[in-house]
Amino acid sequence: NYTKYLLDQKAALTKNGIALKQVNIKGYKRPIAPDLSRSSNLNGPGHANQVIMGDMVEGCINVMECLNGKVFGVRFVKGIAYNTRGISPLGSAMNIIIDGVILDSSTRPLDDINASDIYSIEVLRSGTYLAIYGSNAPGGALVVTTKRGGENSNRSVSIPSQGLITNSFNGFHKERTFYSPRYNNPKTEIQTFELRSTIYWNPNIITDKQGKASFVYYNNDNKGTYRVVVEGIDDNGNLGRQVYRYKVE
Repeated sequence: NYTKYLLDQKAALTKNGIALKQVNIKGYKRPIAPDLSRSSNLNGPGHANQVIMGDMVEGCINVMECLNGKVFGVRFVKGIAYNTRGISPLGSAMNIIIDGVILDSSTRPLDDINASDIYSIEVLRSGTYLAIYGSNAPGGALVVTTKRGGENSNRSVSIPSQGLITNSFNGFHKERTFYSPRYNNPKTEIQTFELRSTIYWNPNIITDKQGKASFVYYNNDNKGTYRVVVEGIDDNGNLGRQVYRYKVE
């Protein structure tokens, strides 16, 4: 019978095979998919280039500042969201849609929202998602859904978009103070031998209308070729960099 067959198979495996030790298999619970059923997105809840849940901005004082760097393809300048797919250097200004109400980004509506009241933000950047809005959102839109009573954003956390790698950057820190020696009378005052590798650094040199500026610094006592690196940015965000060298004999 079938029972005898199973016993014979077990005996054969025990005799000719290798018995394995107990194998423990661990599984990981998938995060709860966010419930976007109340979204006012005309494409349908969740149909967007990116979805950001409220846990990513919760506790922020300024919503725009918290979103900067978290929203792909969108930059925030002076409280206005710009779609980088636009033609202008900054991009196209995006509209803000809060619970179905379309607002101009220039009025900075997100400044009036408490970050803790945001349930989700759907980012619409591509023509696929903007076509349905027509002239109401030509440059893109951020569809904001606020919380209702009893909702907790911690139950539905943000899920990274498929095919994208999210990386957290340390960012820039406040510039450090660079100390330069002060010589009251360099010709007569006895000083120690200067061996500084970096002899001058200034993070805040402002040029005039002709793009010129001047500064003074003391060289060290080593003879040789010195490398000067000048980097800057103008009011329009254009970057500049120049490297040149001078020789001390």
